[in-house]
Amino acid sequence: PAREGFSFSVCPASVNGFYGQLRSFNESIEEVVNPSGNMPYYSPQLGSSYPWLPLNDPEYIKALYPDSAGTSTGLNTGVKTYVGAIGVDIYEQSLVTSLEVASSMGKSTGIVSSVPYNHATPAAAAAHVSQRNKYHEGTNQGTLDEFNNTIDPTDNIFMQYMEITQPTVILGGGHPLGSTEFKFISEEGIADLRNGSVYPYTFLERSPDAVNTLMQT
Repeated sequence: PAREGFSFSVCPASVNGFYGQLRSFNESIEEVVNPSGNMPYYSPQLGSSYPWLPLNDPEYIKALYPDSAGTSTGLNTGVKTYVGAIGVDIYEQSLVTSLEVASSMGKSTGIVSSVPYNHATPAAAAAHVSQRNKYHEGTNQGTLDEFNNTIDPTDNIFMQYMEITQPTVILGGGHPLGSTEFKFISEEGIADLRNGSVYPYTFLERSPDAVNTLMQT
């Protein structure tokens, strides 16, 4: 039964530049272009008018599942958002994360992950970018975005870790010697980390003395 006073709106929320798998369910591109925000278009004709009713097309809802970027953002900020969002709402505005709250209270913070250090799940705690694949400065194509606005040099997860949120500890995968090569860090980025004077971090790579270096750090 519906909660007293509860109403469910079936008005479609649309998206600008969303994934093709969602667009494919709609008859025209105009149906999914709406400047109101990055929420996926929902069709009550293909889904159902209310979430507790049977689906009209069981395959339709399979294209609407969330990803680790949006869900991790929700866990770290308390705000639901769109697929691919890292620390931003449906209007691509930055949200305050749990890591930032802890940091503002003077607490030590950290990103510790078995996946690449700037992958969606850990990144949503310490970065604010419109798409999860903005791993480092080399992943932005050119100097202008799709709206001809100048791309900020920190509009990527790596630079935000290094210069803005600065978690106390960052541990994770993504080293270029692995199978991903320079997908998660640029050649310039790893050179700066090895330099030791560009960013306020001690950079630790796999080596015979790695454990001792970590303990000393």
